[in-house]
Amino acid sequence: VKNVRLREPKPALKEAHRAATLEDLTVDIPLSTSDYYLWQWSKLIESAQFKPRNGADPKAAQELYQLAASEPRLDQGSDELLERSAFTAQMAGQIKAAHPKLAPLVTSAGYKQLLGAIDRLEKQVEENDQLWEELEDEWNTLVKTEVYPVWKKAFEAGHDLGLSELEGRLEAQLFGKHEGELEHDFGWWGTITDISIMTLSVKTIRAPKEAEALSEYLATRNERIRRWLIAYDPAKAVLVGRLEQIEKAQAQLNDESDLLQKQHGLLRRLAIYRAIGAAWLVLERLDDQKALSDVKALLACEDAKL
Repeated sequence: VKNVRLREPKPALKEAHRAATLEDLTVDIPLSTSDYYLWQWSKLIESAQFKPRNGADPKAAQELYQLAASEPRLDQGSDELLERSAFTAQMAGQIKAAHPKLAPLVTSAGYKQLLGAIDRLEKQVEENDQLWEELEDEWNTLVKTEVYPVWKKAFEAGHDLGLSELEGRLEAQLFGKHEGELEHDFGWWGTITDISIMTLSVKTIRAPKEAEALSEYLATRNERIRRWLIAYDPAKAVLVGRLEQIEKAQAQLNDESDLLQKQHGLLRRLAIYRAIGAAWLVLERLDDQKALSDVKALLACEDAKL
């Protein structure tokens, strides 16, 4: 914190919200109160239960809605609606600049195409998550059956493992037993990782130097065990290599999923914003004074000066 103003503040709530929306291209869906209200209308209009209050043909209204939601920028409607649609187009430009691969979807995809792309991205993330879990299961099995038993046996036999006195105490206290067999001083049960974190938390207050040493050891423990394992039994190099392959594959999956989730969130944001504009246009065409009055009131609140 440098106590330096980053930029001039916006004069009104609406302007501040929109500026933050353009700047923060995350997976979040920034919605004002009026946005949320119109989003609920969009869901109703899309549903089979939609019946206009004025008795108009619902199918015609829904067709108008689909057409409007497919437009990157509306050219019909009230001044407030056109302003909102222009902001959606501005946000789409920001998304395209930040993620060029999304440009075809952002600039020319229809509403249904946009929703289809969102579904595909979601499925890709789910597939990545499933593959990551399968790799995690393999990693855990190899470590629990091929790595830790050898390390534990050598530790209990008093072999020189290159541990300091403090690190040796940590192994004896926390890693000398199987996961699930450890009971904390306060009667709290948990995994080895949970208990090591709890121990570090307590030591940070009572013995900060020990806590720092333990933290460094925990961060390097797996790597140190692997180096020792290869030195102890060179044939284990294949096993260690497989563990490293798994970790690399998981890291790649994490990076890929992070990007997919960001793309999913931004496309979903764009789809919702287009749906909001389309619902607003439908309400204007239907001359639904009750809904439009609600929108007007909410816009007035959002235009409050800061």
